[in-house]
Amino acid sequence: MIALLTFSQSGYAVWLPSAPIADDTEKADESAALTEWLTQAGLDEILAVMLDEQVRKATTSSPTAIARLSDTYLRLIRVALDEDRVANLRVRIEKFLSRDRVPDQFKLQIALGRADYRMALRGIERLRQGQANNDDKARTSASLLHSLESLDQLFDQLKKRIEEMRVLAAGVDEQQRITFAAEIDDDSDLLIEAKFLRAWCRYWLLWIDRPLSTAKQNPASPWLRQASELVAAWSDLLETGKSLSEPSDCSIDLLSEQYYAQSILGMALTKALLSDLAVADGWFALLKQSGVWEGLSDSSDWYLQALVDTGSYDRARTFLAKSSETLNCSSVVGAAVRAVEESSNNPNAIEF
Repeated sequence: MIALLTFSQSGYAVWLPSAPIADDTEKADESAALTEWLTQAGLDEILAVMLDEQVRKATTSSPTAIARLSDTYLRLIRVALDEDRVANLRVRIEKFLSRDRVPDQFKLQIALGRADYRMALRGIERLRQGQANNDDKARTSASLLHSLESLDQLFDQLKKRIEEMRVLAAGVDEQQRITFAAEIDDDSDLLIEAKFLRAWCRYWLLWIDRPLSTAKQNPASPWLRQASELVAAWSDLLETGKSLSEPSDCSIDLLSEQYYAQSILGMALTKALLSDLAVADGWFALLKQSGVWEGLSDSSDWYLQALVDTGSYDRARTFLAKSSETLNCSSVVGAAVRAVEESSNNPNAIEF
C-alpha cells in the first residue's frame, strides 16, 4: 500500500491510504503494520491523531484501535514536559475516556494525575529556591488542589471497583476467580499509586501554608489536624499495620522500592513540619541504610531544607559545614534565600 502524508483538522500530520482497500483483513493488517511502524519510529503524536480519527469514525466499536490509542496516550502523557502540553493531552484524553469504552481507563487517569503533579513540582522547586512570588505560590497551590481533587475521585472509583470485583469473584468458578484476582491486583497497584500521589499533594499544600517557625501553633488549627492526618496516610503507605508508625516498624527490604523510600521521606518531612525534629531524624536515618532506592541514596538536600523549614538555622549551619561536598549548590542557595526571607529578624538566619 502507498501511503500519503496529509493533515487532519487538528493540525497534525496523519498517514492515509492512497486507495481504498477492498479486503477488511488486509486493511486491518496494514493498519496494524502502520501502527507498529509509527510506534517504533517514536511518532506517537501522529499515531494518536490517526488512531483517534479511526476510533471516532468507526461505525462499530473497535477494541483493538481503542487499546492502541490508550497505550499511545499513556506514552505521550508520561513524557509531557510542559504545562501547555499536559493541558492539551488532558483535553484529548478526557474526551477519549468519555467517548469510548477504554479497558485501562484508570491507568490513563493515574498518568494524568502524575503529570499534573510533575507540573506542580516545578512551582514547588521555585518556591524552595526562593525564586517565586505570591502569584507563583497561588498558582502552585491551585494546581496541587486540582490534582488532589482528581486523585480523590480516582481513589474512590478504584476502591469501589475493587470491592465490586471481590464480590463478583466470590460467585464464579476457579478460572474466573483467577482472572478477577489479576484485575484486583492491577487495580490495587493503581490504588497505592493514587494514595501515594495524594499524600505528596497534601504534603506540599501543607508546606506552602506552613506557619512561621517562630509562630506558636494552635493545637486546634486545621493545618495541624491535616498534618496529623498526613502522618497516618504515610503510615498506611508504609504498610506497618499501625496508624502512627515508628521507623523501626518499616521494612528494610522495601527500601529499594521508589514509592516506599519516598514515603519514608514524606514521613520525615512531615514530622519536620510538625517541629518533631528528633523524630524526623529517625526517619531520615532510614534513608541512610544500604540498598535504599537510588533516587534517595543521598537525602542531604532534603534534610537541609527540613532544617530551614523549622527555623533550625544553627543546626543547618553545622550540617552545611559537614556536608558541603555532597549538597547541591542550588539547594544550599535556595535554603539560604528562604532563611533570610522567612526570618529576616533572626541573626542566625542571616548568618546561615
